[in-house]
Amino acid sequence: MLAPGDVVDRYTILAALGEGGMGAVYHARDERLERDVALKILRIDDDVEVEGEGAARVLREARMVAALAHPNIITIYEVGEVTLPGATSPTAYLAMELVRGKALRAYVGDPSVDVAQRIAWLVEVADALGAVHALGLVHRDVKPENVMIRDDGRAKVLDFGIARRAHVPVHALSKSAAQVLSTITSNAPTAGTPLYMAPEQMANEPLDGRTDQFAWGVVAYELLAGELPWGEDVAAVRLVAAILAKVPARLDEQALGLAPGIADVIARTLAKSPAARFPTMRDVSAALAPIAPIAEKPATHAKRSLRATPLALVAVALVGVLGAAFALRARAPSSPASSAVAIAPSARAQCRTNVECSRAHDGPSICQRPEGRCVSLATPACTVHADPAALDSDDTVWLGAMLPLSGEEEKRLRGRQNAQASDLARRDFDATIGSKGAQGTLGRARRIGIVACDDVADAAGSARHLVDTVRVPAILGFRSGQELIDLSGDLFGHDVLAVASLSTSPLLTTIPHRDGQPRLVWRTTYGAVQATGAVGAFVPEVIERDLRRGPAPLLDASHPMKIAVVRTKDRDLSPLAEALFDTLRFNGKSALDNGASYRELVWDAAAPDHGAADLAAAADALLGFAPHVIVSTAGDATLVRKVEDLWPRDARHRPRWVELAAMHVDLFPFIGRDRDRRRRFFGVTTSTSTQANARFVLHYNEAFDDKVTRDSSPSSAYDAFYLLAYAVYALGDGAVTGPALSRAMARLVPSTDPTKPTKSVDVGIAGIFDAFNTLRGGGAIDLDGAAGPLDFDLSIGESPFDQDIVCVGIDDRGGANASVESGLVYDARAQKLRGTMKCP
Repeated sequence: MLAPGDVVDRYTILAALGEGGMGAVYHARDERLERDVALKILRIDDDVEVEGEGAARVLREARMVAALAHPNIITIYEVGEVTLPGATSPTAYLAMELVRGKALRAYVGDPSVDVAQRIAWLVEVADALGAVHALGLVHRDVKPENVMIRDDGRAKVLDFGIARRAHVPVHALSKSAAQVLSTITSNAPTAGTPLYMAPEQMANEPLDGRTDQFAWGVVAYELLAGELPWGEDVAAVRLVAAILAKVPARLDEQALGLAPGIADVIARTLAKSPAARFPTMRDVSAALAPIAPIAEKPATHAKRSLRATPLALVAVALVGVLGAAFALRARAPSSPASSAVAIAPSARAQCRTNVECSRAHDGPSICQRPEGRCVSLATPACTVHADPAALDSDDTVWLGAMLPLSGEEEKRLRGRQNAQASDLARRDFDATIGSKGAQGTLGRARRIGIVACDDVADAAGSARHLVDTVRVPAILGFRSGQELIDLSGDLFGHDVLAVASLSTSPLLTTIPHRDGQPRLVWRTTYGAVQATGAVGAFVPEVIERDLRRGPAPLLDASHPMKIAVVRTKDRDLSPLAEALFDTLRFNGKSALDNGASYRELVWDAAAPDHGAADLAAAADALLGFAPHVIVSTAGDATLVRKVEDLWPRDARHRPRWVELAAMHVDLFPFIGRDRDRRRRFFGVTTSTSTQANARFVLHYNEAFDDKVTRDSSPSSAYDAFYLLAYAVYALGDGAVTGPALSRAMARLVPSTDPTKPTKSVDVGIAGIFDAFNTLRGGGAIDLDGAAGPLDFDLSIGESPFDQDIVCVGIDDRGGANASVESGLVYDARAQKLRGTMKCP
């Protein structure tokens, strides 16, 4: 056990909260971020098999859950390893949200909580499970002790991310039923996991999200009826028999005050066969949503109640489940989506060709074989971009696009421009390979069409249409990394490849792929973490060097450089802060070794009044810290204004601001004509001064009314279509599937074999014939995009992008008006700055 005052990595132990079979939980203080956490120190040894892979899998899956930003899942801030004093090997730890509240167990049989509130909690738990199932994980230990109700009434699901076999399969009973069963249960109603285990889990059969659904159904039944569906007799043998064979009494017979339909939903989740349950937890939530609970008769009408177990702190509950089974990657294929768009078949007969469907239906439609049914490509949320010949061709490859085509005007414009950019690329191919002459000379050159869908109003519905109805092999776009993570279960369960052309989220490279399958996530824009390399070079080589120069330098042995990193509480941005911490060197040492000279501040923009209280606290902290450099990922000018307005006028220095993106447009009116401010503001953005980007901008502006500049061009969507089109042609006459397209990516990057040179090809109409002929001839190409090089690291699906350091541009009146290139470029391959800084 650790004692108060002990230090684990950057966490100072404040108090022990408890100890269990897999380790201990402590109340700790994160000294770098200045917040209290629940710190779980795990006892997991690679010598002990954890579903066949040991501690490495535990940490990997915990990191996957840490990538989720879900309001009903306990936040995992950090997953790491540290060697404790006296130990000979590293110990794994999880730093988690410290939340005050009670376990859901405390509300079983509590007459003070009405039915409506109980069902609201159950829906929140279902939503949380659905989000984790989308990652390909299964909780395996859903029970009231693993759900906490915060003091504000929100439900939080605990203990994802740690896999451990803790259950004995039913087929082991032949050894000695009494002995075996005594290891998995007891006569106490809260004794352990077997009370909530699905039949397939007891039988040691393959599991998926429907296993958790069964456990959720047991929890729901118990919370609403005040007793388990198996009754109060939970003696070992009878418990197993009940779970395997007993049909529980209907819930509306056990608990009064339930709206019609609730009992039916929960009865379906308790089906003995997984196939008879809902396909996903999201379907459970959808089934409950329209059912309004009848709250006139509170839960006191439940026939019997179990004893409540109040808890004062969420971390205490963590201890009680340390020895239980935790998260496990699903070993069965994902369940099919339950709400695919219904398509009307031909009234005359089953279709055989697309032409038949085109003639039978008003809108664009195709024939889906082997079912022989006509399906509509367009929906209210989805638009078809294709040459008329592509609609009639049975050989057309249909690609999907998910883009922000509704909502706020700024985002809607971005979505429209990206849709137009991908369609412009499609037109390039139609004008060349799709022409009559090319079709006659090139042989079987597949046409390619796009179904572009809005991902704002109903991203899941759009994805289901593309995946289940159109059956696209690949989708480009995605407005955020979180959206792609949320949809990954359905997409990858259907072997659909995703090309992220909008999101720079660091989380995309962490999305796993199934064992033995190629990766199904690629990106044609830069990953935001790449910008941290540019900052890591720019700060010491330019800013720090400048502050140490002159007759009265601001930095010396008595005045070390201080750096603050400010970000919003956004899960996409957490990896950026971690990368900065690892990359930055100043005062001749790392951020870690700089100790008190480095500080990271976080504010919650989603909090009431846009996080005004957090923002004010961050500003006060910055003023007290007085950093020389403030690195911001916030993308907001409000904090800048507040800090600059309150900064003491007689201070020895004012801070340099470095934005991990192009500078926010709201900064320019604030900077105005102030020369001092102008020289203190910088940004980092991907290089746009390339010939390929310039050609694309001219091509785009000639075709569309929404004019763009080099800095605002939607070139990554244009690149995404070219990438997928060339991957299609690399497959020749083979089947076009997501995994096949992914494998074809290896023929679109520079070859490492000197005996097999690759042909250099830029995106754009001029290179299409050369690329097509090379790929169809079995060769490879080195594809360069308009947004940047497409020299993918095949292990992560990302390319290195050079980064420009940008500064403040001025208009003809001397006022700040835009970000302009400074002349300094961070070379991603060489990992160093080049060029000369020449800001206005």
